[in-house]
Amino acid sequence: MLDVIVGLLTALALPLAIVAIPNTISVVSALLPPDIAGVGVLRAHGLALPVMLCVVPLTAVALGRFSPAPVLLAGLALLGVADVAGGYAGSAVAVGVLRALHGVAAGMLVPATLAACRERSASSRGVLVPVWAAALAAAFLTAQALALWPLDQVTSWRVTLQPYPMLTGVALALAATYFAISRLTGEDTRPAEDGQWEGAPYAENGRRGGAWSAKDGQRGGASPYAENGQPGDARSAEGGQRSGASPYAANRRWGGARSAEDGQRGGGASFAQDGGREGAWFAQGFRAGSGGDLSGGSVRVLFTLGPSAGVALLALGTTFGWPPWLIVVSAAVAVAVLLTPACAGRAGGPAGRALAFVMVAVGLVVLPTAAQVTYVELGGLGGPGLSGLWAPFGLAVLLVLVVVLVIPAARFAPHVVGRFGEVPASKLVAGGLVAMVAGLCAIRLMVPAPSGMPLLVPFALLGGGAAVAVTAALRAVPLSTALSALSLCLPAVLSGFLLGTGIQVERLHAVSTSGEVTSQAMVDGFVEALHVWALVAGFAVVVILVLGAVLATRSAERALRDAPADTPADVPPRGVEDGADEGAADRAAAGEASGAGGAGGVVGPEGAGRTAGEEGAGDGPETSMIPVVPAPTRSPEAGGDQDGRDGEGSPGR
Repeated sequence: MLDVIVGLLTALALPLAIVAIPNTISVVSALLPPDIAGVGVLRAHGLALPVMLCVVPLTAVALGRFSPAPVLLAGLALLGVADVAGGYAGSAVAVGVLRALHGVAAGMLVPATLAACRERSASSRGVLVPVWAAALAAAFLTAQALALWPLDQVTSWRVTLQPYPMLTGVALALAATYFAISRLTGEDTRPAEDGQWEGAPYAENGRRGGAWSAKDGQRGGASPYAENGQPGDARSAEGGQRSGASPYAANRRWGGARSAEDGQRGGGASFAQDGGREGAWFAQGFRAGSGGDLSGGSVRVLFTLGPSAGVALLALGTTFGWPPWLIVVSAAVAVAVLLTPACAGRAGGPAGRALAFVMVAVGLVVLPTAAQVTYVELGGLGGPGLSGLWAPFGLAVLLVLVVVLVIPAARFAPHVVGRFGEVPASKLVAGGLVAMVAGLCAIRLMVPAPSGMPLLVPFALLGGGAAVAVTAALRAVPLSTALSALSLCLPAVLSGFLLGTGIQVERLHAVSTSGEVTSQAMVDGFVEALHVWALVAGFAVVVILVLGAVLATRSAERALRDAPADTPADVPPRGVEDGADEGAADRAAAGEASGAGGAGGVVGPEGAGRTAGEEGAGDGPETSMIPVVPAPTRSPEAGGDQDGRDGEGSPGR
């Protein structure tokens, strides 16, 4: 029941938050009273997004102390108050205050909905997180059209301050129900499972604080994945490792940090699927010691507050008559600054870096592009108008939802989706970003469109690619890392708007100074600006893809280079499996060091039936194989063997 409420609340609250972004006051400028008309009210109405992107990281930190339920309730209540007060606004100052309140409320809702989806059980969040990603992509895709829809044939400019009051009321009722049920069931405290939504760290029954996802693990130093782990030197029953080893080390050696599946040595690629030298920039999991507890990631989340505030101030500054070229250059620098936390390693490991890149790319491209396409296709510019856009928008949103739900279906119903479930997350991320680039290419080819249906192609590619990339990237990171990356998404949205605006103003200025200022020339100027923007945005996504791949490859090579070449304490001898008895590992290592029994005397299962001579370790007589896990008797390497034969040159056992 609670999962259904969270899903419905996400599907309503997230679009309501994103719809607060567009500045639509210019559409009803003819209805503005003379005393508040002008650039002042335009600037005031545009405050929502700058405020919103500053509130998101603060809310992310607050979610380390509070569960999502009260945050969602407070955010929707604030949004409702702003909607009601919007009917009484009568000055530019009032408009600015109310739009700032919209920004605060929206900035609370975006991270809180993600946290609400992530706090559910593993099976539930396997569906809810893709729903959240689909809602985010669909909201970005349709926000401009949804913001303009209530303004069709309106008689009051105040509608821009309260576009969907009824839906806000429904969402508020759902949030109140969610909060009440959470309190009654005792789920109103922040959960200990801040790990991946697909299983791994911070699983059921793990305690907050010391235990890492340990089933029935104790606080203190319990080893990762320990069933019935003990404090301190606990060993894991399944794939355990000695105390102090890197977390998430199923089938990894202590210190060497090798990944379970095609991973790599060193600290850089914990739990890497598609790890290794080529890096596939998505290591499933996050760096040992990064800490899954949300409060532990507060510093990383707050690190994004500086770039967010800088982009917000930049956006306000551009409203004071900056030339187009300066706006474009400043916005490009802002995008580079947003990528800096990921490039500098502050994004939470390889998986966090991948998610940060995805969030920047999605924010930079989807909403600014869809907004320009919506304006170009309005009826006043010769397009089909909003009525002709709802069919492609609706079908695109449906396709987005279907595509992202294939990912959890691949886990729970593999017979339905076939081999799709075997696609690594790194390839899904890259494929989603490539689909976005294809959508931008389709815009250059298909826009303007005399009818709306051809726009289904770019809309589906943009929205579907964004949703798949976000869903796949979220699979491998803890909540604190996800919120840190999300804090970069909205500054990227604002940077995308600034880039698009700079390009558009430059093209329209060229038209106005050409001496042929006609309505068709202005329409052509809008279309040409959109095509230039699509080219710039596609180039930016390609750069992000290449940058992510290069950094992943360098991280893998650095990890391989920094790893010790051959340290018996770190790399147990071949054949000693992770999770085996520690004493057996130590005794086997000692055997290799002393050379007792001939080099290569300890072999793994793959060496069954092979002799020391066949191993090429020496010229001694043929010897028999010592078992992988010796019987619990005195170690033959400890001095004197069970046959009474000892010393150098003695025959092997």
